[in-house]
Amino acid sequence: MCGRLPAVERPRAALERERVFKVIDRISSSPPDAAINEDAVGATMSAAWAIDGATGVSDRPPLVVGTTDAAWLAGELNAALHAAFDRPDAELEPALAGVEAKLRADFLAIDREPVTPAGEQPTAALAVAALRGETLHLIGIGDCRIIYEERTGEVGEFNPSAIGPAEALIVAERRRLMTQYPGEDPWPRLKAFIRPLRERANQEGGYSVVHPTRSWSTRVVRQTRERRKIRRLLLLSDGLSTGWSTYSPRSPPPVSCKPPLRKG
Repeated sequence: MCGRLPAVERPRAALERERVFKVIDRISSSPPDAAINEDAVGATMSAAWAIDGATGVSDRPPLVVGTTDAAWLAGELNAALHAAFDRPDAELEPALAGVEAKLRADFLAIDREPVTPAGEQPTAALAVAALRGETLHLIGIGDCRIIYEERTGEVGEFNPSAIGPAEALIVAERRRLMTQYPGEDPWPRLKAFIRPLRERANQEGGYSVVHPTRSWSTRVVRQTRERRKIRRLLLLSDGLSTGWSTYSPRSPPPVSCKPPLRKG
């Protein structure tokens, strides 16, 4: 038995040496008595990501009993990203296309008749940081974003959001409903307002988002940075980003993951 241990440990140690992302901390959880968590975060040896599921606007029963459609999508997307980026040399475009295909197949397998209209299907925002050689690829769709700290101390932001006026319209309608119906939860009425906007997802003149049946992998926004110049990254949803911008606009970001320099 002891003679076999080195054979088990050597590959594991070798894999760990290949790890180019070190996750320092992550926040994506709900206490037991809280609402279902519709976000997710994940990381492999060479990639990390944040997922922000959009609150559902459908009046249909959930696709999976015991959870929400947004939570289901966030979980499926997280699992698909883990599989796609399990290899540190996976090519980015085929990996994302494979994730899109997996989501579509999984959704169609559980959707019911009549099929859920596109505007009522679950969607999500996504931000991915992936290292390939000496290049750090920043990839995003929707309103998740990435804050990065350079080794000079400068802080930059990658914001792929292209939602346009939709968010401002929703905020204005929510305020109108709260004024017109004081003391009432505006969400039931607000859902009806949002549905037509969701119909524009991944359409000409609309906004881009991860969607189970409308192509999205070719709509992602990309940037690249030199690996050696980046010290730390923070991948976050728009809600956390708003809090960060409001309360700590000039401080270095809290650490999420760190791409260490390659030795040698």
